Amino acid sequence: MEYIFGKNPVIELIKSNYEISEIFMENSPAKKPFFRDVIAKMRELKKIVKYSYVTREKLTTLCASPDHQGIAAGFAGFKTEGIQSYIKDIGKKEDIFLFILDCIHDPHNLGAILRSSYSLGVDGCVIFEKRSAKINATVAKTSAGAVFHSKLIMSEGIFDAITNLRNAGFTVLGCQMDAEKNIFDYNLKKGRYAIILSNEGEGLSGKSVSKIDGEVKIPMAAGFDSLNVSVTAGIIAYEYARQGFAK
Repeated sequence: MEYIFGKNPVIELIKSNYEISEIFMENSPAKKPFFRDVIAKMRELKKIVKYSYVTREKLTTLCASPDHQGIAAGFAGFKTEGIQSYIKDIGKKEDIFLFILDCIHDPHNLGAILRSSYSLGVDGCVIFEKRSAKINATVAKTSAGAVFHSKLIMSEGIFDAITNLRNAGFTVLGCQMDAEKNIFDYNLKKGRYAIILSNEGEGLSGKSVSKIDGEVKIPMAAGFDSLNVSVTAGIIAYEYARQGFAK
């Protein structure tokens, strides 16, 4: 059983196709107006979910955090799909845009990336079984619940991801500060693209660079050339969305 907490994650969990075991709400009069909204959303979506009122102390223990905003939910676990299964599912679909998240160890960064990616129409994010933050309650809260609507594609590692995607017709690009081409040089809405976003402290390894189709950068106006990886993801995701808006 997994538990997530916070207003937005719980609402988005209710709106998703996940099965919910139980919702726990703090027995506090001050929070009951919001709880009525939660119950109304379940009724609107015709979801029959057990819910109960508990003490704040019990919620804190359940969530292993005091930052639960008075609400939590239990469910079976986060949904992922293996990369080979995903490639089979997309069939002959021509235009797809993915992020490959390499060595994103901070769950707050991972959650922020999922939030931007889902909001701006990125088709999915490839994550790794190792050398990556685990999908957990912190990721759910930082993503504002976007994790429940995101396509999470699981790969054994960076080389596995690159090989499988390139074999499936994806152009795989690495985001690097010193790349010659910039992200605005590509029509990301036309064709299959996967962009590798690496931990800003480690960057893309030389072995990875040798296996991809090219490198891209976000052009900077100042000499300060370092962006947080979640900010980088947001900029690239918006450029992908903008190209669709500009049609």
